[in-house]
Amino acid sequence: MDVSLRSCTDSLADREFLAWTLNEGSRGLVQRILGEDAIDIVAKASLVAGQDVSYQNVDLAEADGRLVGAVSHFDPELSSSPEAAVLHALDSDPLLSRAEAFARLFQANRRHGAGEWHVQSVAVLPEYRHRGVASALIEKAESAARVAQSNALTLDVSDANAEAIRLYSQLGFVEEFRISGSALSGFEGSIRMKKNLD
Repeated sequence: MDVSLRSCTDSLADREFLAWTLNEGSRGLVQRILGEDAIDIVAKASLVAGQDVSYQNVDLAEADGRLVGAVSHFDPELSSSPEAAVLHALDSDPLLSRAEAFARLFQANRRHGAGEWHVQSVAVLPEYRHRGVASALIEKAESAARVAQSNALTLDVSDANAEAIRLYSQLGFVEEFRISGSALSGFEGSIRMKKNLD
């Protein structure tokens, strides 16, 4: 199988796939927070540059003529919380708490050391998993981090996602710390993993 990687564009199809990626990477939490129109909201919010869910932070994988995976990654020091972008996408939705709750998903992204590059989300369509797509996407993010002269690559992964933890470990990531989940809020516990690039 030939896999090609490319930057995400502002096309609706690319932005909807980005939204699916963020929802998949959060194990459905994006949709639980934003509701049935989550994909549309995130796709619209992704048009706002300079924040965590911007399409400009995403690389896509294509195979067999279709999108099969994506990675969202950025320098947290140059990116802002997506709350304002989501509020814009909600068109002043009276349920502002949806945007606030969505922004909470990204609070861990704010906990970084100087020079770290963050992988926000990696997702691959189920039928394309175990074929090297996720590894290629992570390598793409690592390449961007190295070009930016970052000293480490970080990511957060659900502590219940043993398959992803195993993959990241094989790619050289180690556990840095744990973030407690809350059954009340719907957030799972997660593990911050880090790969030094020095």
